[in-house]
Amino acid sequence: MTDPIAERARKLGGTTIHSIGEIATYQRLKDNNAQHISPKAMLSELFADNRQLTAFLRSAHEVCERHNDVATTA
Repeated sequence: MTDPIAERARKLGGTTIHSIGEIATYQRLKDNNAQHISPKAMLSELFADNRQLTAFLRSAHEVCERHNDVATTA
């Protein structure tokens, strides 16, 4: 997903993320580095992360629509 978004940003005259470290500064879904997590807890966390990601994508879609960026919105 990162490469198509970066190419679109460049086409629009924007800048892109330059490194893995920079990606981490923008990360909104937090990593779980626990040594052990139960299957039920893992599924619950994945479900919540997917709901949050969906909300982020919908928000980005709305921004693209507001700016008449049909190529990104599609």
